[in-house]
Amino acid sequence: MDTEYQRDSARAVQQLWNDVSAQIDDHNKIIILNIDVLNRLNDSGKRFFIYRCSLLLGKPADFCRDGEIPSTVYLGNADDLQQKYDAVIIRDPTDEFAVLFRRTSQGRRIFRQH
Repeated sequence: MDTEYQRDSARAVQQLWNDVSAQIDDHNKIIILNIDVLNRLNDSGKRFFIYRCSLLLGKPADFCRDGEIPSTVYLGNADDLQQKYDAVIIRDPTDEFAVLFRRTSQGRRIFRQH
């Protein structure tokens, strides 16, 4: 019974990955997920997504929450995320994921560059 459940679970994670990974192409290196999708993954599913994304990009990838839109989570390389969104990524050791904060919001500067 456990083995059948594990196979079904692995198939579901693989199908979900197939669906979301279609977002990555020659022009887009970031996967955008709704938090509900991420919450459907257990720890090994999250690790699978990170591993597969890293393979696809050819560089490290990780999940990152959006600091302005709590229901949005990104999966991609931190440098790519910071560049695309003109943002900084901050990791609090007590949080599961780092958080992306845009340097500008609604036309005003949030973070100063030094």
